[in-house]
Amino acid sequence: MHRFCRHKALAWALCLFAFIIVGGRAASAAEPIGIGSTPAGTPSYAMALAVAKAVKEEAGLDFLPKPFKSTGQALPLVDRGELPFGLSNGAELAAAWNGTGAFKDRNAKSLRLVARLFPFRLALAVRKDDPAQSLADLRGRTIPSGFTATTTGEQLIAAMLSTAGLTYQDVKSVKIADFQSMRDAFIDGRTDVTIFIIGSGVDQELARKVGGVRLLELPAGDEVDAKIKAVLPVARTELLDPKDGGEIIAKPTRIMSYDFYLYAHEAAPAEAVTPLIAALLNRHDTLVAAYPSFSWLGRETIVGEIGIPYHPAAEQSYRSLGLWPASP
Repeated sequence: MHRFCRHKALAWALCLFAFIIVGGRAASAAEPIGIGSTPAGTPSYAMALAVAKAVKEEAGLDFLPKPFKSTGQALPLVDRGELPFGLSNGAELAAAWNGTGAFKDRNAKSLRLVARLFPFRLALAVRKDDPAQSLADLRGRTIPSGFTATTTGEQLIAAMLSTAGLTYQDVKSVKIADFQSMRDAFIDGRTDVTIFIIGSGVDQELARKVGGVRLLELPAGDEVDAKIKAVLPVARTELLDPKDGGEIIAKPTRIMSYDFYLYAHEAAPAEAVTPLIAALLNRHDTLVAAYPSFSWLGRETIVGEIGIPYHPAAEQSYRSLGLWPASP
């Protein structure tokens, strides 16, 4: 570990040590350990709150979401060691690690994985009374684009459009900044389509505001997955059971998914990483009560592989639990 990392590790370890030694008295004085997320009311903020609650129960440590406009804005801070932990999707993390896409020529080689949490399940949605019945029907319709404050929005839409042989050249683009402005544009009628995240309270509320939405199902087949992976290598299709779709679907529906991860700076202290993993595995009920998608998380799923190394303390934990090596 290079000198900078040693300094960061020492600083974070001292903060944790102070908390552990003086116990409850430190709760008001010691600053909580930050987890980079998006703003309050968004899915990753809710995830961070769930993780914070679980690790508080498990080890008495104080974690707190540190909100940014997008998860991509937190990544450079974690890479520089200015923030110890973050939440992000596999596509964004892989791009940051490889220095591609929005992170072109900015390889984030100090990032380390801690845990795979669960898949983000999503689809393109239209209003319930919209005439579009399939992705092919989106030709010539108004679609959100740009996503200037985030890194994956346009990529997600392009991947799903590709399964119907469409690209952004076949639709009318409406420039937006981020996922919340995408939702606002859909509610206001400036776009015909939005990305709908299954299990997201924010998107459930969006559906209620517009009188209901209909998901546009992805086609099935190996060539469909190949088209998606050509645009978004970490993504895949899966058949969503109605019981996992809330009020949105009434029959099994093929949607797109990709995994969400908890990650860290390479020098984040083991004294924080190890309790995090213990909390994720041992506080299942707490996690699911706070964010139902955590029901997917377990010993068989917590270790994933997207080409980024794991934090040494995470690898050690998984080895001791018989969960290493990572499976694709």
